[in-house]
Amino acid sequence: MFGDTLGYAAAACLVMALGGCAVYKGAVSEPAGTPSPAATEGAREEEAAPATSGSAPAGGPAVIALMEQARTHVAAEEYSQAAAALERALRIEPKNAVIYSQLAGVMLVQGATEEAENLARKSNSLAGDQTGLQARNWNTIARALRARGENAAADAAELRARQLKSISGE
Repeated sequence: MFGDTLGYAAAACLVMALGGCAVYKGAVSEPAGTPSPAATEGAREEEAAPATSGSAPAGGPAVIALMEQARTHVAAEEYSQAAAALERALRIEPKNAVIYSQLAGVMLVQGATEEAENLARKSNSLAGDQTGLQARNWNTIARALRARGENAAADAAELRARQLKSISGE
């Protein structure tokens, strides 16, 4: 599905992120869009690091099962099915910031940059004091913006992500 190494790395990071998020509310990540090589190194590092600050169970058994299904679909590069599982989880828990963040990551891998940005912003609006989650969402926003050529806005989003990351200690 991906034509370059960056795409495979992004998909691998998304698999790790969804695997780490199946149970923890604060653990989330998103794949890279088409950032510059310099931006990619920091992104890979952050995507691979699971968040633990402010972690709490993601939801009930149905939501956890759907998040696990999404992780399995991402591992198989079945992004539409992963998105469908996460959308079902959102119907059960419409105020779950982690699910919005994970769905934003899947949308970004699929190239739906505007939807990915909007979902990451929605996640931030629900994230409360989960600064690690907010930082990851700002990185998703930055990648979506950069993929659309909005580099100045992407730089500002990356700066916000770094600020939040330093606050969260991740």
